[in-house]
Amino acid sequence: MKTQILSIFLSSICTSIVSAQHFQKVSGAPWNNINNDSRAVAWIDYNQDGLQDIFITNGPSFGQHNLLYRNDGWGQFTQIIGDPLVTDGDPSDGTSWADYDNNGYVDAFIANWYGQDNLLFQNGGQLPFSAVTSGPIGNDGGHSETGTWGDYDNDGFVDLYVTNSDGDKKNFLYHNNGNGTFTKIDSGELVNDQGASRSVNWIDFDLDGDVDLFVANEFDQANDLYRNDDSVFSKMSIIGFNTDLGNTQSSSWADFDLDGDFDVFVTNFSQDNRLYLNQSPDSFIADLNNVVSNDGGSSFGSNIADIDNDGDEDVFVCNAYSTGPALRNFLYLNNGDGSFTKIDTGAVVNDLGWTFGAAFGDYDLDGDMDLMCANNFNGGQKNVLYRNMESQGQNPKHWVTIRLKGQVSNVSAIGALVRIKATIDGNSRWQIRQISAHTGYCGQNMLPAHFGLGDASAIDSLVIDWPAGSQEVLTNLAVDSNYVVLEGAGIIIGMRSESAWPAGRQGLRENHVNVFPNPAHDRINLDIPAWAKGTIIIYDRMGRVVLEKKHEGEKTILLPEEINLNAGIYFLIFQSVNGSLQGRFIVKAKE
Repeated sequence: MKTQILSIFLSSICTSIVSAQHFQKVSGAPWNNINNDSRAVAWIDYNQDGLQDIFITNGPSFGQHNLLYRNDGWGQFTQIIGDPLVTDGDPSDGTSWADYDNNGYVDAFIANWYGQDNLLFQNGGQLPFSAVTSGPIGNDGGHSETGTWGDYDNDGFVDLYVTNSDGDKKNFLYHNNGNGTFTKIDSGELVNDQGASRSVNWIDFDLDGDVDLFVANEFDQANDLYRNDDSVFSKMSIIGFNTDLGNTQSSSWADFDLDGDFDVFVTNFSQDNRLYLNQSPDSFIADLNNVVSNDGGSSFGSNIADIDNDGDEDVFVCNAYSTGPALRNFLYLNNGDGSFTKIDTGAVVNDLGWTFGAAFGDYDLDGDMDLMCANNFNGGQKNVLYRNMESQGQNPKHWVTIRLKGQVSNVSAIGALVRIKATIDGNSRWQIRQISAHTGYCGQNMLPAHFGLGDASAIDSLVIDWPAGSQEVLTNLAVDSNYVVLEGAGIIIGMRSESAWPAGRQGLRENHVNVFPNPAHDRINLDIPAWAKGTIIIYDRMGRVVLEKKHEGEKTILLPEEINLNAGIYFLIFQSVNGSLQGRFIVKAKE
């Protein structure tokens, strides 16, 4: 495959791993010296450079600026200062990111509490973000907790649902009109039920091709599950599932027992949390004998990822807001059958404080899921990034990530179902993910779908069900790769892990081409080792090939006028028998 390249990052942090510790606390980051009253965390690639950036909300009653950290690669982050996105000073809770205008860049929704208007920021591809102050989203004041994007009518544009926990306690639904504007929906149970709603998930729990809605309610109220049938929602009542009365703060959906459908884990404040296993579209059962369901806690957020890359998804739980001392968070490893083992060692479960929101993302592109926690003990605590050390062990397990780009479907591919089939430990096994813009309470995992693959030597099948209704099937794919799949076009970029590099070719191990001048106009210069011969391919940001040529050692490439490169961002891949390199450059507008 000519577009198969190495992952673009080799972390500069090299530490040993204790067998029971999956995470290493990252030091020297820009957030390590700041005490914040933080609520939500989202892993998002806001500038489309292939690296996961970090957005964190802060929510004291008097207001506090939110935080954006650009991932510069090599373990380095830069705090973005002065942008409208991080200077609003409002009391913020949840956040959700998706490309609502389908321009190729994710936009930001931010929920505010204390009667303040919520916030919507449009991403035009380069800073600054633009605050959207017209229309209903940015002019609805309330006591909003969280929100999430989801294309409930599969028209190719993501819609927005927002939860409220006080005031009249009615939640908000905004339909995307496809022209950058929204219409507020006022009819239906979704927006007229009055619960103290904490969090929400769009989830296709019945696997019928459209996203349904699950709303978590506190104060001994039942949670709400609304089935979507051609954009008509009906409220369901499943005994022992959404009829239980509790103090629920959040929900996270995953196929914990590997039977092909989505189960749900809910967190409760000052009560046991609960795992409900999906038996059929109309039947869930509570797994009360599971450690995740009888471990107590004062839980708010939860997040799901396969942290040990063994082929099943694990659970992280955030604990916060008690009248007693600081608390520990929980981490449970899936045993492969939906039962769990609690992890008691390591900083990630022994650091004390309050964590409301957390999220998983592979910030260093080494194939394992790292964890960011948004903390707020007594109104002021440092946020923490924990680097996953699975890939640094002696016998790291295999993995794959799948990044989707919609064309007929919404560009972020929110709501798409991704299935992987591989042979792990001698057993042929399917795994399933849904691309989602929110999980748990105040958390958003990275949009690319991550799968642990254990000892699998290849991926037998990759099946993608796009929101617009089409299905793509790809077979016999390499493991330890970051794939980009364009709807209707298959894989457009595949990036292998650095472990595949031959010894003695250290010049390519960083997998980076220095491209200059940048921005460019009619030429670019390349810093490629003299011994390397191969092919240079240039893509635009939609994955289309705009130039392909042999490289025989020259350092300068003229950009021929017949290519007619428009102003914008371009990606360069150099491929040789010894490996591959990747670079990024900007073309200036012609004067």
